[in-house]
Amino acid sequence: MHVAGLPLRGHILANYIAGRVANDKALPEAERERILSEYANIAAANVAMAVPLVRSARTIFVGHDKSLNVMQKLMQPGSSGVNLSYGNMRFVPTETSSAHATFQLDGALASLTLRPYLSGKAFGCHRDKADAYVRVIADGKDVYAAWLSPKTFRLVTLDVRGVDALDVVVDNGVEASGDSGCARVMLKVPQMLCYDASCVQPGPYRDQLAPSSRILTNDPMRADIEHLASMRPLAKRRVSGKMSNLRWMLSRQVAKQQGYGSFKAQPDAQLFMHPGVDHAAWIDFDVSGLSRIELTPRINKLDHKCLSLDTPKQRVGIVDVRFILDGKLLRKPIVVDRDFASNVALQVDGGHTLRISVTKHGPVNWCDWFSVGFPELDGPAAPTGVNAAH
Repeated sequence: MHVAGLPLRGHILANYIAGRVANDKALPEAERERILSEYANIAAANVAMAVPLVRSARTIFVGHDKSLNVMQKLMQPGSSGVNLSYGNMRFVPTETSSAHATFQLDGALASLTLRPYLSGKAFGCHRDKADAYVRVIADGKDVYAAWLSPKTFRLVTLDVRGVDALDVVVDNGVEASGDSGCARVMLKVPQMLCYDASCVQPGPYRDQLAPSSRILTNDPMRADIEHLASMRPLAKRRVSGKMSNLRWMLSRQVAKQQGYGSFKAQPDAQLFMHPGVDHAAWIDFDVSGLSRIELTPRINKLDHKCLSLDTPKQRVGIVDVRFILDGKLLRKPIVVDRDFASNVALQVDGGHTLRISVTKHGPVNWCDWFSVGFPELDGPAAPTGVNAAH
């Protein structure tokens, strides 16, 4: 719709509202028809109204048949773990380092569409469980970040007006993975808008506009719908970055008991806590002044060695998690395995000490690589920051 010159602001929301109205049987038929008729008129007017893509600046559309050549030309020396494969850019991170490419735009691009996806099956890889973490950084600022799995589809159009340098970074997303070859990411460039056919001349908005794009922390096929269902008024939401939230929570740590290995803050803003053989790994936080906490319990990607230990009778990478507020269970314990992808919301109004306790689920604790993050903290004491829901 954006490329076609159609307005997006409010259009998607209006479409959603119209759908809700059309299916609301509690509304009188005449009222439903009136609202839907008004919506149809507004939609028709929107389509009839032309909207310039990049103010009044003239841009040149470059399709997928030429865009990769442009990106090759803009790629800078020093990129690592990146090569060409069948008309795509292929990023292959190692066990200890990211795959990384820098593109020197010099303000020559207006917009850039990217489609990252996991490549086909690699020898010895368990592709059904593989994943990778992709970040796009414009002039030192994160403008896009997303997890990839074999079943996810990612397509993002970035506003890159005024951007000088664009970095694409691909990680396994796990501290120690012996299965690093499974995180091969192919990057397609379906289209771009340039100020100049060669995409090497500075554009008219250099240094005037900051790039912006939504940062995805969950798979939209599941988490976004759940997030919409739990939305509260934005004025009541005080949300900072996920890593800032993790640091803030760790600053209010009261006590802890390690399981198998040390607790560790991961680059993806998850706190790693492996349960022990005969005891739980737990950590206590002072949650005074918080009303609500949203958490992301996860099992990190397992390496090839761990996956080889997994059998139907003896599963690995599965734990029991308990949330205890001032000595009382907040909710029923949950089982977190490698397919767990939901967020968990806890109401902690009036509470003081929150304990997150993790124990092995089966007879062994091998490769129970559990981690937890804190994407949202609400309440008077919560750290302030840019509202991620805006």
